[in-house]
Amino acid sequence: MIHVLNGDAIQTAWTEARLPGHALICRECLVDGPLVAVDEPARWKLRAAWLGNAFPKAPILYQRDVQPLFQQLMGLPPAEEVVFWFENDLFCQVNFWYLLSLLPAETRAFRAFPVEVKGTNPWGGFGTNSPADLQTAFSGRVAMSPEDVQLGTALWNAFLEDDRESLAQLGNTSSKAFQQLPAVVQAQLDRQPDASGLNRIERFVLAQLQAGTSSFQEVFRAFCEQEGIYGFGDTQLEPVYQRFAKSA
Repeated sequence: MIHVLNGDAIQTAWTEARLPGHALICRECLVDGPLVAVDEPARWKLRAAWLGNAFPKAPILYQRDVQPLFQQLMGLPPAEEVVFWFENDLFCQVNFWYLLSLLPAETRAFRAFPVEVKGTNPWGGFGTNSPADLQTAFSGRVAMSPEDVQLGTALWNAFLEDDRESLAQLGNTSSKAFQQLPAVVQAQLDRQPDASGLNRIERFVLAQLQAGTSSFQEVFRAFCEQEGIYGFGDTQLEPVYQRFAKSA
C-alpha cells in the first residue's frame, strides 16, 4: 500500500500514526504557473524551469524531490492500493486531480479526509490533526470508483485547458471522494476578473488594504480565515498584495 501525502507538513504525524504501507510526498503547486506541454516529461521540465525563476536551485530539486512521485505513480503495478491524503481546498485539489490523471487503469485508489477538529479553521486540513486523528482518517478512507478517478482526470484536463464551461459542469458532480467540489470549482472560476476588472482574490486583498490592514502578515491571516478554500500560501498571495500595496 502506498500513501501519497499532500506535503511535508503531515509526514511526522503520519509516521507516528504507524499506518501500513509507505509514504510518498507531493511537493508541487500546480494551482500556480505554466502547465501546458506536449507530454509529462516536458511538463515537468517546464515546471522546474518556472520555479527556477524564483528559486535558483529549483530545477535540480524538482528532479530529485518532485518528479519521482509522478514517475512512480505512472509505473504502478496492477491493482496497487494508493491512499491519497489531500485536503478540500483548491491548492490541494488541483494537485490531487493531476495525480489521479497519472494512475494506471487498474490502480485501487482511496481518499483519506482530514478529521475536523472543533474550534479550528475548517480549512486547516491535516495541519490540525494528531497521529490518532490520522488513524481515524485512514479507517474512514473512501474507496474511489473508476468513475471517481475519471472525474478527477476530467477536472484536471478542464483546469489544464482553462475550459471553464466544462469545469463548471464537472463541479456539479456528486461524489463521496470529492467533498466541497462545487465550492472549490467556483473558487477557481472566481480567479477570473469580474466587471470591476478584478478577481475574487484581488478584491479581497484590496478590501483589506482599504480597510486599513497594512501588513502582509495581517492580510494573509485574514485571507486564510475567510478564503481558506483557496489553500494558498504566501508565495501565491504576496505578489497580489505587493501589487496593490504599492498603489495604496
